[in-house]
Amino acid sequence: MSSYNQSNLTQFTFATSSSISDNFSYKCFQYLGIQSQTRHKIHYKPRKVKDKYPNLIYSTWDTVDRPRQVIVSDMTVIKYSWFFFELTMYFDVFTKEILTWHVAERRGHRDQYIDGLNDVINLLKGTDEPTVLHTDQGSVYASLAYNELIKDTLIVRSMSRAGKPTDNPVNESLNGWIKEELFIDFKIETCNSREEFEEALDAYVDYYNEKNKE
Repeated sequence: MSSYNQSNLTQFTFATSSSISDNFSYKCFQYLGIQSQTRHKIHYKPRKVKDKYPNLIYSTWDTVDRPRQVIVSDMTVIKYSWFFFELTMYFDVFTKEILTWHVAERRGHRDQYIDGLNDVINLLKGTDEPTVLHTDQGSVYASLAYNELIKDTLIVRSMSRAGKPTDNPVNESLNGWIKEELFIDFKIETCNSREEFEEALDAYVDYYNEKNKE
């Protein structure tokens, strides 16, 4: 009888034609302090997401005081008409310069990330000071193939925390600004091929970098 509960009581009263409402039987159980024995629920602890690399520059953006000290990378999508491009850029946080960029037409393609990183590695050859490379936790940025490329360099990896895009405010603000200028000032939506799109991007990057030297 220890497993007898409100549902059993309701069924019993129905079978014996007794007139007791669910609410009344519930109040009776409450008043008498009766609790049915049920199987305990299994409580699962939420899985903690472990960041692959620590965030080395969180809230310290203002302390960057030399070129190539911190480089950030991000991918942004540019869509217009029937065209779809994923644009991956690498920025120097101190100079605000776009160091390199690459484009892919296929969603989730990884070559533009790898090619950009190789450009950065070549750019940093001969330097004797470490460079922090900061990205989000995208699958390519976190991949073994990507990070194997820097194992014999002075590049130190840093990543935003999972689900925290505000950890990388430089990219968040630059991406929006760049896309706005591409559409408003460079009429990127008039490009009718990938070649025209890349030519327009090349012209824009020259303009952007020159503007930031002023």
